[in-house]
Amino acid sequence: MKKSILCLGNPVFDTFASVSDDILVSNNIEKGSAPILDPKKVIEIISKVNFISANCGGSASNIAKGIALVGGKAGLFGQYADDKEGDIIKDSLKEHGVIDHCSVEKGGITTQINCLVTPDAQRTMIPLFGASHFMNPEAVDYSVVDNYDYFLLEGYQFCNQCLVDISYAFLDRVKEKNISLILSISNIFCVESYYQHMKHFAEAARMIVGNEEEFLKLFNFDDVNKLLDHLQSQCVKGGKYEMIMVTAGPKGANILWEGKRFFVEAPDVKTPVDTTGAGDYFVAGLLYGYFQGYDMSISNKIAQIMAKDIISKFGSTLSPSVVDEVKKVLP
Repeated sequence: MKKSILCLGNPVFDTFASVSDDILVSNNIEKGSAPILDPKKVIEIISKVNFISANCGGSASNIAKGIALVGGKAGLFGQYADDKEGDIIKDSLKEHGVIDHCSVEKGGITTQINCLVTPDAQRTMIPLFGASHFMNPEAVDYSVVDNYDYFLLEGYQFCNQCLVDISYAFLDRVKEKNISLILSISNIFCVESYYQHMKHFAEAARMIVGNEEEFLKLFNFDDVNKLLDHLQSQCVKGGKYEMIMVTAGPKGANILWEGKRFFVEAPDVKTPVDTTGAGDYFVAGLLYGYFQGYDMSISNKIAQIMAKDIISKFGSTLSPSVVDEVKKVLP
């Protein structure tokens, strides 16, 4: 039976700029991070760079878009504003086939993530928070999740109290309705800053996705192999976790499922252009295959197709050709 997923996260307007390392060093920003800076500082930084691409993004949004683009049932819940950027997000979700459950803030501004991409294709994300961070927990209809099999939540949901309250209310709902929880760790910053919340949701989750650094911090390990052994022991039939995905950057990813460990090599791209969204779309491809009932080999191929496409260009939107590429690997 095919499965569906509702993703909870920040629908954001992504902008992309190619920059040198100097701008990060001069502003004391760690490469690859997603620091929370004063809005005036953000505006000062972005005023000094030339943006070359802009589109609908956000971790949960990317995962939903990837799954829906190739025919899966995926919804998104969050909030954007009724501004130009919000309209772009609305249109993008529709074009990808995502079921848009988002609320719209009247007269607000849509959250913007400014992605600064260095010559090594690493991206550093500088957020300018807007509508997605100012939702009213009492105005949310939590029954929106009832018609889905899985509920995915991104780590960025713990950055302020209203989003924390919404996340815990959804957690109560999915437990009540026996819906499986997926935690997307999202960024090492989320583990370091919201550790107790992340740990609580990791304990409740049936699936967890993230990179090696994030998992090491979340599960308090200092050795990757020992970490993977531990996680593998938890991913058995009837065990704590249904599946865990641990990405390893340019090396690939380890998939832990039914007591087995599958290593998936990173897509063969000689010169990656921009790694923004690579992990999200890898997860989207794997989940799509898994939800459709394909075996792990086929699911991994779909994940590689999506990840390869996204790192071959600027931006966090898949090329339309991905649909045909995925069809070629299906049985």
